[in-house]
Amino acid sequence: ATHYHELTSLEASLEHLVNVHVATLEQNGQVTFLHKIEPGPADKSYGIHVAKIAGLPADLLKRADAILTQLESQGQENPISINQRNVVNEQMSLFDE
Repeated sequence: ATHYHELTSLEASLEHLVNVHVATLEQNGQVTFLHKIEPGPADKSYGIHVAKIAGLPADLLKRADAILTQLESQGQENPISINQRNVVNEQMSLFDE
């Protein structure tokens, strides 16, 4: 699972947490952020789009997209518990080696 889905599931566990998102418009593979806050989580993460807007290198964005596709194809795992700690033994590389 991506961290995005894990974070949005925390609303059920934390009493004062409320999910909101910035409305978007997607056309021809381009995302426009509409500067409008709407209730609930977004239907997906736009982290790679934000990274592109921030000017990160195209090779890095391509690698991040490949990793995201791989993670999404594995399906969503159980959401994390707010009391759960995960130990990661290996960090995935953002760069092809």
